[in-house]
Amino acid sequence: MRLVRARLRPYRLPLRNPLETAHGILRERNGCLLELETDSGLLGYGDACPFPGFRMETVEKAVETLDQVVRGLDKVDPRDLRSSLDLVVEQTAHAPASRFAIDCALHEIAALAENVHVSEYLASQWGVKATAGCSVNAFVGGSTLEELQENVVTAAGEGFSDLKLKLGARSWEEDLQRIRVVRDACGPEFKIRLDAGESWPEDEAARRLAQVADFDIDFIEQPLPFQNLEGMASLRIQAQKIGMMLAADESIVGVGDARRVIETGAADILVLKPAALGGLRAAAEVGALSQRAGLTCVVTTLIDSAWGTSASLALACALPGSRKSDGLATSSLLAADLAKAPRPHKGRLERFPGRGFGLELDLLALDRWALEPFREIQL
Repeated sequence: MRLVRARLRPYRLPLRNPLETAHGILRERNGCLLELETDSGLLGYGDACPFPGFRMETVEKAVETLDQVVRGLDKVDPRDLRSSLDLVVEQTAHAPASRFAIDCALHEIAALAENVHVSEYLASQWGVKATAGCSVNAFVGGSTLEELQENVVTAAGEGFSDLKLKLGARSWEEDLQRIRVVRDACGPEFKIRLDAGESWPEDEAARRLAQVADFDIDFIEQPLPFQNLEGMASLRIQAQKIGMMLAADESIVGVGDARRVIETGAADILVLKPAALGGLRAAAEVGALSQRAGLTCVVTTLIDSAWGTSASLALACALPGSRKSDGLATSSLLAADLAKAPRPHKGRLERFPGRGFGLELDLLALDRWALEPFREIQL
């Protein structure tokens, strides 16, 4: 088997509502959908959709990188996934979004060749059986306190038991008020996680930690800048004293990063974002590292299209061991998508059945939301 054709489809997907993050206000997701085709007619898809704050290349650079790298895959056998991915990694050292897209497309082709779902293909590498789905948290937000409260009530009514609130886009006083609104609206039985997005100054971190203690927070993602692992390690000790955990998020955009987080004791939880890590293989390796270190992990998206979300869901269904709810229920934040995406039900997200990722490409949506005409590359 060999690859014979590639298609690059740059796109723009609007969000339903502007999303406030510590890295700015997000109004749309721009990316490039990669399609790889084999001489036997198998089609594999991958999504390159960079996100601010994770040291990823621009969309323009991703398209350029994909164009260059896929041309060098004309002689690879996609069934030999290890060798194929080794070649891709060598050529995408500074382009994780591009690497993620190619990694996912090759994984889908490998799974299709074995007539299985990607999650089953991944799980077989560990000698376990893939699950049909996983528990997920609900992202709650809102431009006003009233809207935030309404979203919490809605999430609770939909069966979620874990809620996530982003911090850092407003003043700390406003963030505290928003945390209080979430806890008051959901009651004491719900778990709340906070995503600080590197926004806490180190000299303020201990005080802020103490101020949120009364809200029974499950864990806080990345309170300090990604490079400040020593500061995270010190803050983690203080968090443990009040029964709270810290998660490393922006600090982990590579397997080496995960090792450093573990070695410095900077986190209790490793956040696995396959899109930022550059692929399912790298994310699986980080998951294995966390398990060997006695830590837990959660799998999350970067508010990706249906293809990126389904790839992260496949990993979540394949990872062995138990963990906290994953951050994969993000498709509803998009006003449009490239395919029908899995949707949560009562706090769980089930993967679509079938082979590969189980998705069906929506060509009408691709045409409507295209940033530019698609490119076809003969290999």
